[in-house]
Amino acid sequence: MHFENLAHDTDPTALLADAWVTRLEAFGLGLWQQIVWILLPLIAFALVFHWIEVVVQRRLVQRFGWRAALWTGWIGTPIHEASHVVMCWVFGHEIEAVALFEPDEKEGRLGYVRHSYHRHSWWQETGNWFIGIAPLLGGSLVLLLVTWGLYPQWLSALSDAPIFTTPPPETTWADQALAFAQRLWSTATDSVDLLSLRFWLYLYLVLCVTLHMAPSASDYRGGVKGGLLLLAAWLALSLAHALFGLSLSAWFPLLQPLWSVLLTLMGLATALALVTATLVYLATWGWDQWARA
Repeated sequence: MHFENLAHDTDPTALLADAWVTRLEAFGLGLWQQIVWILLPLIAFALVFHWIEVVVQRRLVQRFGWRAALWTGWIGTPIHEASHVVMCWVFGHEIEAVALFEPDEKEGRLGYVRHSYHRHSWWQETGNWFIGIAPLLGGSLVLLLVTWGLYPQWLSALSDAPIFTTPPPETTWADQALAFAQRLWSTATDSVDLLSLRFWLYLYLVLCVTLHMAPSASDYRGGVKGGLLLLAAWLALSLAHALFGLSLSAWFPLLQPLWSVLLTLMGLATALALVTATLVYLATWGWDQWARA
């Protein structure tokens, strides 16, 4: 009986099956981590920016007419369209026409980029996805530059974000996040003067950028096929890594700093956009009360 159990334990088929199960479990866990830390944040930020844009622009246009969109569009739209242009260059698309800021009330647009590509090129087809989300990336970069120029101390405080550091054993991630939020709030309140021109200029620039960061409906439609190709390549690469006993998590130390910066910037943009959107809401509400009086 002892020898039969030993033979079973060393059965190559059973060992191979156990190895495959372990690797597939690692594949599933790694894929879930990538979805949580990469895909879901991008979707969440895109939806939040789109919602803010719709709500704020709707209130402004309903009360002050279509030209109210130009108050922020003259800055935000060129950033939006230029982000598309840069990604077109990166992925080798041919740019046919560009209007960084050309308001057209009849078409309901403030600018556009027309580009073409070789449909049999997987590189250019996949590039459509990156071209579509380019305004999120370009807007985040501009917000970084604006913050660095007007409130550089905020960037110093952002370097303490939990995603950049490992919490001590006795501290949970939630505790660290709360402490970071308190430090960031303290830094912001200490450096902000509500009566200063710099503060209101900063809020205005943030509003201009964030109200035009969200990809448009045509951006989403154009990037669907490229996004599916990218997803298929991502799944294939993850599976290949798992089958050979490797993990895409091994690449995280190389990519984490860059991704952490991007997530932090978009998180900052979301917070600032919500603040400015609240101010717009209160201002338009006050306008409504004054108009009714």
